[in-house]
Amino acid sequence: YLIVINDSRLKIVSDGKKSVMSLTANKMMNQMQDMLTACMIGDLSKMSSDYKLEYFENDSYYIVKIKPVNKAIQTYISEIEIYLDKKDMSVYKLRLSETATNYTEYEFYNKRFNALKDETKFSIR
Repeated sequence: YLIVINDSRLKIVSDGKKSVMSLTANKMMNQMQDMLTACMIGDLSKMSSDYKLEYFENDSYYIVKIKPVNKAIQTYISEIEIYLDKKDMSVYKLRLSETATNYTEYEFYNKRFNALKDETKFSIR
């Protein structure tokens, strides 16, 4: 599973099938781009008022829950949970929930920071 956002284009590769779409052609997709980009780069100040943010913590993690207020976006994503490791503030887990029982969860292990040397990984063809 691969998601690449580059400027106004989104590429998704799932089970070997590639889909490329324009994010500017659809307002809702543009809002989803803003939400996903803010989550991936860790700058939640980029979130608009279209999202409700809640903050929690346990012994090991800070947890941010993001819920879209916009009903159209809720049909695609009901909630995003980001788990930040208290030791280094890196993302430990990212959960994208479509519904209460249907979600995609990513756990990050053996993290390397700023190790990418080939920018072509971000090109969309």
